[in-house]
Amino acid sequence: MERLEWARFGERVRDARTRAGLSPDDLTLREVCDPDVVQRIEAGELAPDRHLVTYLEHQIGMDGVLLDAWARALVQSHLAEGGPIEPLQRQAWQLREFNPGVIPEFFQTENYTRALGEAARPLEASLSHSELNRARRVRVSSHNACIQPYFCVVVDESALREEIGGPETMREQHLHLASMVSLDHVSLHVIPSGTRLHPSRSGPFRVLSFSPHRLAAYVPAPCGPGQLITQPGLTAAYADLFEAVKGEALSRTASLELLESLVPESETEPKQGADPMADARDAGGHVRVVR
Repeated sequence: MERLEWARFGERVRDARTRAGLSPDDLTLREVCDPDVVQRIEAGELAPDRHLVTYLEHQIGMDGVLLDAWARALVQSHLAEGGPIEPLQRQAWQLREFNPGVIPEFFQTENYTRALGEAARPLEASLSHSELNRARRVRVSSHNACIQPYFCVVVDESALREEIGGPETMREQHLHLASMVSLDHVSLHVIPSGTRLHPSRSGPFRVLSFSPHRLAAYVPAPCGPGQLITQPGLTAAYADLFEAVKGEALSRTASLELLESLVPESETEPKQGADPMADARDAGGHVRVVR
């Protein structure tokens, strides 16, 4: 099934290329694409990533059609193969997540992740190396932002205020989160405390966008893999639900200001007159992005 999906996609690429009057050599770009890569894609032997497909579509002039075909092959092959969600979501161009209880895993520090794991499984000494490595793999990086998906995250204010792992862990987490949401490809929106019942109180969910017309939704589970939803009607419903929840939240600027205001509260031993975010601020008083 997986090979069949990529073979179908390869046929779409070959048909589009020949209709455009292009040869594999015409699509060559140093360190991005060469004739052998094009031929392997067309033969169904290579599953290209999103950035390569975007390049091919631009060169051939497909106006989103090729990207939609790629997204379909990607999702269908993942469903056939199974496995964790991380490889699939790394191919998304946009990730939208609502999490009412904790800071989303993309933005967690290692200490925060460990504290959450220990709280969830008090009879185990600590998270295994494999679990911590998984947490590292899904974190947002300030490097190579041009190939990162766009992240839009909505959280309840309680997720920022609840002390997980102690004051120093929270101070580190708040500083890290502030630096991440200052990046151009990250947007944080906080639902303030006291907001009346908003559209989603049931739990976290994530919407993954792979192309203009291909979405997937993911609902995490407390233990084990979560549920991946690909039916178009349901994924559209989750996308609408996210926008409704976001409508109850503060703006990006106001959310960052709220986050900055919480850092002094998580100081272990605050000094009189000291600015706990001084090392992270620039001359204008804004949080500096550490790249």
